[in-house]
Amino acid sequence: MKQEPTRREHMEEIRQLYGYRNFTLREYRSISQTLLKYDLENGNAVYLLRTAIDELRKQKIILPGITTLEHVVWEAL
Repeated sequence: MKQEPTRREHMEEIRQLYGYRNFTLREYRSISQTLLKYDLENGNAVYLLRTAIDELRKQKIILPGITTLEHVVWEAL
């Protein structure tokens, strides 16, 4: 019986096939700085959350959990 691929194996395949990378402390700091700039324009939490997701996708970074994204947004606010 063939074993189904694990979540970790799926993530590795995504990284290799599509050039994505993991969300690390470096990316956390970078997106925090980006959000600080956008916060001055529009301090809306939903706007900042969407901006963070868009920026991470543009940079081909695998999105972290929603609680991590929320934390980055609240720090920017």
